[in-house]
Amino acid sequence: MIKLNQQIKGVLFLVIAALLWASINVILKYIAGRNLNPMVIGCTLYISALFVLIPVSFLLWLRSGRTASSYWTIHRPSLVVGIAKAVETLGFIGAVAFISATRATLLTKLNSVWTYLILVVFYRKKVRPVSVLGTVLSVSGVYMLLVGKVGSGTTNINMIWGSLLAVLSGLAFAVFSVTLEKDPSTQQTQDLVQRLRLTSYFLSTALLFLLPFGIIFLSTSLPSFSDFLWIFFAGGILTGMTYFLYYSALIHVSSLLAVVMLSFIIVFTLILEQLFLGISVLDLSFAIGAVLIISGVIFIFKDRYFVNASL
Repeated sequence: MIKLNQQIKGVLFLVIAALLWASINVILKYIAGRNLNPMVIGCTLYISALFVLIPVSFLLWLRSGRTASSYWTIHRPSLVVGIAKAVETLGFIGAVAFISATRATLLTKLNSVWTYLILVVFYRKKVRPVSVLGTVLSVSGVYMLLVGKVGSGTTNINMIWGSLLAVLSGLAFAVFSVTLEKDPSTQQTQDLVQRLRLTSYFLSTALLFLLPFGIIFLSTSLPSFSDFLWIFFAGGILTGMTYFLYYSALIHVSSLLAVVMLSFIIVFTLILEQLFLGISVLDLSFAIGAVLIISGVIFIFKDRYFVNASL
């Protein structure tokens, strides 16, 4: 009974995290309509997130009985982690400038396909039929999204650019995830406090990569005060809460369930985008594409789960 209650708590954390993630996506779509440079938005978003994450993770670090000096001593992950995280964010911000946040969010879910392919090509992961099926389903789903309405066979330039940037964002997240998993510095970061500290680090690395470009474009793309407040709310408040809830959920449920539960981000993004921005993408081709992509994601993670479980 206690174990069941803990699992319910984990699922609840994941549902709230998915809602918050969807809220961030819709806010970024709203900000993208202001014609701000993605570099400027990305820098402001990371500064806002770090403004909250570093103090929170530092205080939790001290409360866990660790020393203040040990917080700042860590074997740094690869620079690729920070760069990939920056590209992921820029890709998504650029994508929502051309397409809906819901469509962009769905296309980024191809990150599981990219993760699988990276593991096969670079880490000699064994090719299994269930993962091949998942890849085929996901790619088929992307095709359905790109053709627009079933039978039309036409796309426009905005759809193409937005979709490519969303796919790039998912690819960058896959590189980020694999690099983070394989880096020796992350092998001992299983508890919540360590994960939050590591999150602060790779966001800082991403910010350092973006900052020179953000400064260059700042003079021509300066956010208004209201825009800054929205970005701060998305980065400083929602991002911090999302990471905290997600990492807390992993204490109670498996990573497989966590990944599948985060597919609710698509549903919440669709609802919020319709309610607050008046943007609707729900047609037959979108529904079919969404089902295909999510099915592919589940197949790939199912294979990954059982492979790890058998080792």
